[in-house]
Amino acid sequence: MVCPGAIGGIASIAADTRGDTLRDILQPGEEVTSFAVTPNADATAAGLMVLTDGDYTPRYAGLTFAFWVEIATAMRGSSIFNGTGIVLGVEISFTTNFQQQDQITVGIRVANK
Repeated sequence: MVCPGAIGGIASIAADTRGDTLRDILQPGEEVTSFAVTPNADATAAGLMVLTDGDYTPRYAGLTFAFWVEIATAMRGSSIFNGTGIVLGVEISFTTNFQQQDQITVGIRVANK
């Protein structure tokens, strides 16, 4: 869970209908060659941002995508984060060395402490 005022370190092994982990999505010998991490429309409207500077640059290694998120200052006091908060989606689009493209969505619960 991410608190709206904090930067959250997120590491995710992707889930997909073809299996429970990125290992189930990729074929033997297939590797991720490029990727992009972006908030979906609802997450963007709620002020969720994927950080991209310096140590917070999204990265991929060992079947794991790592990225950090933050809620825009103007949205941190929003009532949508009260109680159990809200689950916001971050889309990870990637291409592999087999020239396959795929996209997965990771849900991140954001709530006020």
